Amino acid sequence: MQQPVGTLNRMSRDRSPFIAQGTWRSGALHVWGWNGDSAASAAWLYSGFGRSRWDAQEGWHDSPASFGELSRLQLELPDGGQRSIPTIRLDPYGAAIWLSDTPDDDELSPSLAWFASLVGYAVQLVNARRLVATVDQEGPFTVARWKPVLDAVGTDALAHAASVAPPICRNGSPASTEDILALLVDGFARAVLHHAGWKPDLGRKRSAEVQAARAVFAALAKPDPVIRTGTDDFEVSVELLSKGLVRHRRRLDGEPVVLEPGVKTGISILYNDPKEVGPDRIANAVAAYDLFGGPTIMVDFGTATTCDVVSGSGEYLGGAIAPGIEISLDALFGRAAAVRQVALERPVHVLGKSTMESIRSGTGFGYASMVDGLCARIESELGECTVVATGGLAHLIAPISDRIEHVEPWLTLHGLRLIHEKNVAS
Repeated sequence: MQQPVGTLNRMSRDRSPFIAQGTWRSGALHVWGWNGDSAASAAWLYSGFGRSRWDAQEGWHDSPASFGELSRLQLELPDGGQRSIPTIRLDPYGAAIWLSDTPDDDELSPSLAWFASLVGYAVQLVNARRLVATVDQEGPFTVARWKPVLDAVGTDALAHAASVAPPICRNGSPASTEDILALLVDGFARAVLHHAGWKPDLGRKRSAEVQAARAVFAALAKPDPVIRTGTDDFEVSVELLSKGLVRHRRRLDGEPVVLEPGVKTGISILYNDPKEVGPDRIANAVAAYDLFGGPTIMVDFGTATTCDVVSGSGEYLGGAIAPGIEISLDALFGRAAAVRQVALERPVHVLGKSTMESIRSGTGFGYASMVDGLCARIESELGECTVVATGGLAHLIAPISDRIEHVEPWLTLHGLRLIHEKNVAS
């Protein structure tokens, strides 16, 4: 964000020229005039605002939409003391119109140049949808606001803006540059939605969850950010929605998505207790449904050998769990004194001619037969299914299985990627 330097002489007929300055106070931009000796009068401010055209003879005027209330500001002077000056208070949306409409060949005072730069950046963030909704407590009120989401480049740009801010910009205000940018983004976003009549379609249900979502979305698209209170169930639903928004914000900031209850997967978990389903089984179901539709059986040769099923409508139906190949062999080698460890390879014959060949045969053909048998029993309940295998030993069992049709080594990772995208981009 470059800082243009110069002066904007605000001319008014039969009056001295004043330089338009900007100071942030009470969540808004206050614009006032100064001619090097005294502050501009209320008459000068009135004459300089409320018009929507550029006139080289009379000077530049802002658009009527940005006209704010006339007030007074206590300005702290560099050499000590204070001075009361008349100001025009512009809300963030009005400030954007006023500053962004400045002709290219015009120059601003250093303070307004700084605000113009920050305003332009806020507009870019809103246009790029680099923002997220939040629910916060501000004093006794629960409010919904839009907050900017910055990448590394944006963070550096904001730090630079803070380092070059003229002291007058925050004269008497504790607001940081981050605070000002956040309020500008919030103002622009809600103004755009308000003027567009944004109203998400949440159906006609009147449950506490729907009512809470409706109240939060309404507060995000109107000038007043306050969420009106309701019943105890309503308050609980607002709190849950707030936690979900916090998780979303953290993910946009780079925090990893943890596959746990509350995370969007795109499938329904038809388990007696969905919390008992391992995240790897859920990720496999999401990936299998994306790649093959349903019904599909996912066979995962991992620590355990699992057979899980996703239906044609994207429902996780359950599955079967058996000890994995490697832990079964570990138990065999650890408890049978005469059996040595062998490297797993694809068996050639069912009848082994040595202990090593027999172990390979029993392991390979045994697990292949177990998987084929489980798939047959599942299909006897559900009908014909696609069968896909994954896991570290899928390449060993799939070629000697009668039912495995596809091998997807990265099935779990594919599912995790899909779940991440659903929770970050939604």
